[in-house]
Amino acid sequence: MKKTIVCTLVVVILCTAGATAQQKKKRLRLTLDQKIDMILKNTKPLKFPRGDRLPLFFWHLHTRGNMCGGDEAKIEETLKALDARGLPVIHAWWHNPKAERQQAVMDQCMKLGKIQKRLGLPVYAFAGNTGVGFYRDKDATWHVDKDGNRFPDDTHVEKRPIGCPFAKDGWPAVADQVRAWVKCYRESAVPLDGVWFDWEWAGPSEWNGAWEKCRKCVRCQKELGKDGLKDFTVFQKKIREVRSAMQKTFVDVIHEYFPKATVANYGCYPMGDYRYWYDYYEKYVEGAPAKRVQRAVYRKWYKDEFGLTGYSIGMPVVYGWGPTYGWFDYADTDYRWFQNMLSVFSNSAANRPKGVPLVNWINRFVKLDTTPTDAVPISEEKYRELLWHIWLRGADSMYIWCRNEDILRELVPVHSTYAAALQYKEFLAKGTPLIFDVPETEGPVLSALRLGDRLLVRRTDFGKPPSKDDAFIEVNGKKITIPASMSGKTVVMEIK
Repeated sequence: MKKTIVCTLVVVILCTAGATAQQKKKRLRLTLDQKIDMILKNTKPLKFPRGDRLPLFFWHLHTRGNMCGGDEAKIEETLKALDARGLPVIHAWWHNPKAERQQAVMDQCMKLGKIQKRLGLPVYAFAGNTGVGFYRDKDATWHVDKDGNRFPDDTHVEKRPIGCPFAKDGWPAVADQVRAWVKCYRESAVPLDGVWFDWEWAGPSEWNGAWEKCRKCVRCQKELGKDGLKDFTVFQKKIREVRSAMQKTFVDVIHEYFPKATVANYGCYPMGDYRYWYDYYEKYVEGAPAKRVQRAVYRKWYKDEFGLTGYSIGMPVVYGWGPTYGWFDYADTDYRWFQNMLSVFSNSAANRPKGVPLVNWINRFVKLDTTPTDAVPISEEKYRELLWHIWLRGADSMYIWCRNEDILRELVPVHSTYAAALQYKEFLAKGTPLIFDVPETEGPVLSALRLGDRLLVRRTDFGKPPSKDDAFIEVNGKKITIPASMSGKTVVMEIK
């Protein structure tokens, strides 16, 4: 691409970034090669090698194999340049009922995978729509009322109805969709290090109008029993168990061929009793157990969900969901975002089983129709602070999602913080997080990793004016002073 074209493109991106980019209007279209060109020009090779640390995952580096015009030399050069920045190119799977079209995509991915194998690079895949289709056969999988009439649950995503949670007729077809891809890697001698799903609305949920729909279905009535029809907690448990079993089919199929491949899904992660965020299609069900913080309503969750799926990596969703701004009254508006987003990650980090990595999805600001009109996105300064605190509370990597308009807004701060944190990769890899609480009042926020007799500490101050007082971390009965002068800095300290 000519330099003048790239400059013009960057100006377009910068001008459309921010809250206005999320408004309904014509979306910016970019090819994969244009995105890669932009990424390479706005990031730098890592100053500190990542070693065994996971790479940084970026939504816009998904491909069905069609990059660099198919020129192998250019593909190699591009993969090396991205790898020097800690960014992998991710295969995008897609199920197409027309076999010849699907095979063409598979062939492209295998070509890319063989180049990655030759270069010693990891091979990761995004499962695309291969986990969708559990309810494709309406006659077999939709709800059934007492008169034998079939009906869907259409209360989740518009024009994407789903069926009865307890209908399993569609499960084999979905398993076969995944199997076709995994088998292709094995037969092509291409390794598969990890598979990531973005599986959310395509499975059953207890939210929105699901409970009402299930109460009208004779199959659900039988499976839920009297308790499940009148007690939301029982209903939630049964639905989450079915949802987990559906996802377990993904894991089982992948591990048939690649037993050591990591498998993970957006929004499925170890956690405590409550969930601190809502997906774009979820609405609270009145009467469901919850706790309230100011105007935030945090839902009671079925916390065994992650363990039942068989996933090997947890993926908390740390997004600046637009409605969050209206949940709180903090005068320091940055803290309205920061407090919630750090709570989401900390909830998972505090409850993860030993050896389970956390790779959180991250996005600075997602504007929805329910976003308050006066919402101000978190500042870039405090967004970078949030990222540092997530690293110091045990993150193993991050997965950046954003629209085309926001590529630079999202990528640049996350990548630069990822790169800077690698200076402390020994702490990140072997250190023990000491702090998981997030203050409900504005003031100093602390995060720390302990490694032997040393601490890696970050302090960030909120409030108007910011606190000038000392803060403290207690380690084995010793009180470690964290002065206000350390705010906005990552510091290695001795435990004396």
